[in-house]
Amino acid sequence: MSFHNNNLNTLLIKSIANHGINVAEVVRDIVANYRQLLLAIDSIDNNNHHQWMELVEILQAVPSIDYEPQLLEDIAKDICITLLCKLERKSNFQMHNEIGIRLHHNTAKVLITCCWHPGSKDTLPNELLQCIIGSISNYINDAQGKSISKSSKGIEITTAVELIDSIISYQGNVEEAIRSSLANWNDKIVTHILDCLPYGDNEIIDKLTFRILPKLCELELDNLATLGKIWIYIKRLYHTEVEAVIVKESVALSLVCSLADFYLTADPESTILSNDEFWQILQTGLMCYNSLTRKRAIYLMRYALDVLEKENMSINVDQRGHLFKWNPNQKQQLIPIWESYHLIMQTLEETQIHVIKPVLSRIQDIITATCCDHEGLALLHISWLTTIYKRIFSHESKLLIKWAILTYLTSTSQDSEGIEEIHMAKNFMSKFFFTDVIRALNNSACYARDTEYSRDKPSSIAIALTSFLSSQLYLITESSLKVTFLNELLETVVKERLGPYPLLYFSYAISKLQPFPAWDNSALLKINMMLSDSISTHPTIIKAAVQCFILQALINMIKLQNISLLDISNCLIVFRKEDCFLRGRSLWVKVYKWLGTVSRDPCNVSNPISKILSNNSKIIDFLRIAVTNIVNGHNHDSSINDLRSINIPALGRLLVLIGDYCTSETNTNSKEGEDNLVTLPWQVILESAISVINCLKKSTYVSQEKTRNAMMLIYYILSELNLDDPVVQQHPYCIINKQLQLLFAPMITILLQFARLQLHNPGTEIADRFENCRLCLKVLEEMIKLLWKHNIDYDGLLDSVNAVFALATSCFKSLSNTELIGENPLQKINVVMIAAWISKILMANCTADFAKTPNYQQILNCIKDYIPKVVVIHDYRKDLLDIHSLLDKSFKSLVTTEYIKCQWVYVSFLIKLATEALNNDAEKSSKISVSEICRKSPVELLDHAVDTLDIAPINTAESILECIQLLLPTVFNDNKSICMRTIGSLWRHVNYCKQSHDNFWPTLASFIATILQPHFIRHINLDNIYNMMTEYTLKLLELGNSQQGVSNYFLSQFESVWIEKLVESDQSNPLHKNTKNYIEMVMRRACIHGSSYRKDITHLQDSTSFIRSLGPTFPVNQIFSVRKDRCDYLVRAHAINMLCQLSTDNEKHKKFVQGYLLVLLKQDEEMHTSKKRSFINSHVHFTRCRIWQTIMILLPFIDKIFAEIFLRKSLKLLHGQIQPSVRRMIEWSAILLLCKGNLYHLLQDYYYTTNTVSSLCSYLGMIFHISLAISEEYQESVIENALPLILPLALANNFGIRCFAQAVLQKIWQFCNQNKLTLILNRFSVIEMLFADKANNIGESTKQRQKILENFYFSAFHPVAHYSIQTIFQTLPRLTLVCDEEWISPESFICLNPSLWSSERHIAIFNKDSSLEACQPGNFKSKNITSSDAKITDISEQSENVQQKITPWKIFPTDDESILSKQTTLSNGKSREDGLIVVASLIDKAANLGGLCRTCEILGVSRLVLNNKNLMENREFQSLSVTSHKWIPTDEVKIEELDEYLRSMKQLGYVVVGVEQTANSTDLTKHEFAKKSILLLGNEREGIPVPLLKLMDECIAIPQLGTIRSFNVHVSGALLIWEYSKQHHFMDLSRDC
Repeated sequence: MSFHNNNLNTLLIKSIANHGINVAEVVRDIVANYRQLLLAIDSIDNNNHHQWMELVEILQAVPSIDYEPQLLEDIAKDICITLLCKLERKSNFQMHNEIGIRLHHNTAKVLITCCWHPGSKDTLPNELLQCIIGSISNYINDAQGKSISKSSKGIEITTAVELIDSIISYQGNVEEAIRSSLANWNDKIVTHILDCLPYGDNEIIDKLTFRILPKLCELELDNLATLGKIWIYIKRLYHTEVEAVIVKESVALSLVCSLADFYLTADPESTILSNDEFWQILQTGLMCYNSLTRKRAIYLMRYALDVLEKENMSINVDQRGHLFKWNPNQKQQLIPIWESYHLIMQTLEETQIHVIKPVLSRIQDIITATCCDHEGLALLHISWLTTIYKRIFSHESKLLIKWAILTYLTSTSQDSEGIEEIHMAKNFMSKFFFTDVIRALNNSACYARDTEYSRDKPSSIAIALTSFLSSQLYLITESSLKVTFLNELLETVVKERLGPYPLLYFSYAISKLQPFPAWDNSALLKINMMLSDSISTHPTIIKAAVQCFILQALINMIKLQNISLLDISNCLIVFRKEDCFLRGRSLWVKVYKWLGTVSRDPCNVSNPISKILSNNSKIIDFLRIAVTNIVNGHNHDSSINDLRSINIPALGRLLVLIGDYCTSETNTNSKEGEDNLVTLPWQVILESAISVINCLKKSTYVSQEKTRNAMMLIYYILSELNLDDPVVQQHPYCIINKQLQLLFAPMITILLQFARLQLHNPGTEIADRFENCRLCLKVLEEMIKLLWKHNIDYDGLLDSVNAVFALATSCFKSLSNTELIGENPLQKINVVMIAAWISKILMANCTADFAKTPNYQQILNCIKDYIPKVVVIHDYRKDLLDIHSLLDKSFKSLVTTEYIKCQWVYVSFLIKLATEALNNDAEKSSKISVSEICRKSPVELLDHAVDTLDIAPINTAESILECIQLLLPTVFNDNKSICMRTIGSLWRHVNYCKQSHDNFWPTLASFIATILQPHFIRHINLDNIYNMMTEYTLKLLELGNSQQGVSNYFLSQFESVWIEKLVESDQSNPLHKNTKNYIEMVMRRACIHGSSYRKDITHLQDSTSFIRSLGPTFPVNQIFSVRKDRCDYLVRAHAINMLCQLSTDNEKHKKFVQGYLLVLLKQDEEMHTSKKRSFINSHVHFTRCRIWQTIMILLPFIDKIFAEIFLRKSLKLLHGQIQPSVRRMIEWSAILLLCKGNLYHLLQDYYYTTNTVSSLCSYLGMIFHISLAISEEYQESVIENALPLILPLALANNFGIRCFAQAVLQKIWQFCNQNKLTLILNRFSVIEMLFADKANNIGESTKQRQKILENFYFSAFHPVAHYSIQTIFQTLPRLTLVCDEEWISPESFICLNPSLWSSERHIAIFNKDSSLEACQPGNFKSKNITSSDAKITDISEQSENVQQKITPWKIFPTDDESILSKQTTLSNGKSREDGLIVVASLIDKAANLGGLCRTCEILGVSRLVLNNKNLMENREFQSLSVTSHKWIPTDEVKIEELDEYLRSMKQLGYVVVGVEQTANSTDLTKHEFAKKSILLLGNEREGIPVPLLKLMDECIAIPQLGTIRSFNVHVSGALLIWEYSKQHHFMDLSRDC
């Protein structure tokens, strides 16, 4: 639609009227026709809006011609309102285009003109306003879910809002009539607008708040009532709990911003500046996650402060407790503080840390301002400081968040007495800390190490948190408040579900708090919830450490008054013994010692625990009743006040714990030499459980519940004894072990008989029989550990062995009785479980005495007798199908798992039996093959095992894998292909198990044991075995790069191969090629193991190092050895330890090492010659560094012949660009080898091949260090040959070489003087003169030379004295700026193998002196030397001139992209209208147009004219325009329409200016722009066409000084636009100032 169509329609109407034609009749016919068309369509879309635009443009001319009321009403109701109803802009996205918006805009104008026309009916305006209000009501009802009839739907909300805007913004001759009508409707409109705000989207909210409400308030002569209503609404909205909090904050801020001119004034009747709700809303906005809301809050703050300063107001001066105070008498203090505050909040909107960093020091000003004086008054309320912290906590920069947390926790201030305390602890805000601070702390990135010396210490934030919590607890004086604080702290830690690393350091900090009784039963319940649920997925060592810290905190904080022993035991059961709470370890000891302390403390005599523990008889009665209740199934006894509900595992642990407590107490109190230890009377305490077990022997019927409870209790008592640990075999733990051994010995026979009864017990339910059998076997397994591991009388042993024999006989008879099993399929489950249990007993290490009894061999014979009748390997899917039909769904998975697992445990035993794993002493005639035992060939059995592995439950894999491992050697000789397929299946299963942490590691262990089993190692000379082992070893090591711990475990298992094949092998037996290659491959991979560090891996390694630093007494360090750590660097440390096991005196070792060195050197050469750029701390750099660390370790194995070969290869590497750490090690290795073999001629050969500055510097460094390391007899000759080569370099043109050579020359000359090498001193005396001349010279070369001499390489390093593990793996990496994740401490090597380093090796573990450790890193020029997690440092000095983006605070952008949302007001408050119009229709490149659009918007151009507006959707356009095209009005004028457009604009008073070099062009510096100017820009190549030049009022040329004759068109336009803005915008602004 052309821009002048509306004028043509007006002229057409006038022409019709002038010719005597009745315009009203014509228009009435048009209205009638279009009314029918409107009724016939559902909506106006993109296809038909052109005809409706033509209609509206015709109707716009009607009111100026005809004043007939009915016609005006028809147009308003039948056309305009109906048309607006059909314009469903929100549901029809196509109507968001400019034509659709203009159609709405023009329709609204026609409607308004008709309604308020002097000739219209008086009721018409009221009907229109009622229609608008009805539309808003419908929108609210729809948002609330209320039904709305289609007939009453009305105008869409977006249209209604814009219609209100059009009405109140209308300018013309009916303006007074509109104002009069609105006076009666103003209250209703405001009410409906406020009701609509919570449900509107951003577009609607912004239009209602920023366009409509301010205008409604302006229209009222007395608007105090309206303003009061809106303020009440704002307060109610702010205090209401709304689901969308951000919407609530946004609406409240929007309303205050839009009405700032009314609310933020000096008028006491309307101002809200003294109202705390306003400042609360402001603070909430400053902390909001929505950036637009934050900007509005910053604007409001600036606005309010300007008003307060300008009006000299006084706010809340004499009142306490208010959020904001303003005292005019303190303006000199307040203004700088608030300026800093505004600058901080404004700068935090940026994302670049370099922009934010300069203003952070100003936060100290805010901290100071929140400090109270001697009267308890502060310039700023503390909430303003927490507002800054909360804003930073939501910032996208993790570095900034970490800095803010650290500042919050550590910033100190002085009180009125000058005492310095942590500021936020002194001004503690509970809600803020337990929400925002804790959530900010729940970020693993905050706990990254921030200094190079903190690997074995908690991070700075963890230390600060510990200090903060301690200070806060100390500052709380009231006991009740301390209790509240500690309980809220625990509740928050539990509720927030902290990640592994935050939880580790939080629990550490809590454990370090001063003991105070605060935690009751509810706290114990919270701890149970956290430890049983929240930490289940955390890394094992982190999970274990957290439990240790929490238990320590529990001991410190528990409130004993209302807590019983059973409460304690219920809580203690969640501390897992496999993680930390293991009998005999320090945590267990700490708990029972704590019980002793509680019992003896006179302050605790009134608490239930002390009452019991202080009296032996009460202890016995308490435990006896608890056991009786558990066995009988009664968990509560009202007669015992402190006896609460308890589960069986908790009671089992409590019994053992109190037993150890009693033993330790009597041991502590007994005199030396006395043996009067008094322990628990276990017979009395466990009487009810023992009697139930004894009844099983006598009675045919015993309660199933009691039986199970008794067996479960005994099982958990036995499992808590921790019998596998050597520690508990010692005094005093062995006392309880012996007591329980005597007590339980008679029971084993009864339980064995009970297990046998489960094979044939028709009187018992199927599921009960299964459970009974399963539980009984678990108890028996633990009992045999206790009984057969200790000395027991032979008769007791024989009784139990006879019972085992009877059970075995019954079991194998049942297996052979297929008819019986067919009748009762579940019978097979119990039989297989018992068979598996017997197999475990026969294979267990605890059966040494058992194996000596006659029954042992009888059981084996029994098995052999019944094996021919037994078909062990059934199709278990068919078996289980039969069994499942007899069971409930809840039992099916359990039965399936037990059946498969036990079946393969038994099969594994049979295979071992067949392969003489158990009957080595049997006669040859008694041997039985696998086929005879299992009724399947080994190949068939292997296939069956693999098939089962693929479909069986994941937790049954361990027993199947053991069978596969046993079968592979047997099958390999007969069918190698099946073996290869089997190993492939095993590898797939390993990868499948990665999703299950609990099953992955056992599966991995089985797989590694399979490929490293002795059979394969013995036959590795076979190529197929070698290839298989190599393939899967590489896969394992590759998996180790992504799954921490895999490589660690593999290498620990590989060590046995290393020792067997190399370390302890016969020197005369050379390594086979395959063996050598395999070992080399593993060791090479292990020595360079580790990918680029991921943050999660780094966090785990740092946390592990911190846990290890807690010492050997820390429970986790007692349970988890260093060898079990899964850190990548430990793989390399382990490999280096293995290499250090080799001997330099062993020729076989020497030969292997020399070949291994060539492999390493070849890999380094390949990396050196590749095109990869090696930045410092890149993966390439790490790999090369690790290679040379390994080479350094093995230098003593190199002899003179091999040294020459090695040096010729390694010295070539110094010619390239390599990192300092690698270069120093190459030089170091060359120095040691040159000195060892007297191969100095190689160094001269190297000198003549040097071709780079770095290679010459390497030569100079090596010469100096050779002079230190060489024997005295060669010193003079080597230096004498080197000095003639060094002297020319000391005078070289290259500044770097010259300084380096002079530094080396100076060091060598000092060395000659110290060692009195007179021959050198006399012959080269000129050197002394050289340095004498330079002594007084303090030029740049002298400074540089001094820096070189101060470097550790020349000041402290000695190539021989510092040859140690410590230098190679820790000191040198630190001094050469390798990141500290790569450092490996000497202690790590020792922890992995203490015995290795207890004797002298070919390399020292530590340096003999600390001179090198005291040095600081060298001044290397390197990239990426700092970690992304580095601290923000150097913020102490304030900078007045900080980088700050210009923000137009008085403009509030919205999300509306329509033409109506284009900003018509500039940031200086002036209108865009009637200003500069830039015509760019001749420009065709999107990039130029995008940049021009951005320039126009920034500099306030009124309108931008384009040839095609679709160009604004171009990606290249938008990349340069950013979002400027949304905020500037744009028109579309085709090139062919430019002539007509320019002529019409000239008629409207515009001056047309062309940017072109012509004969009459005006110099830009001399041109004065008219206010109403049009700037025409030419085409990029052709400029402005000649026909258009004739229309120019003036052409302007830009003066230039260079030779290029023209600017880019965007640059030309930008220069002229800037000149126009300077004359019409900025000049006015400067005058105003």
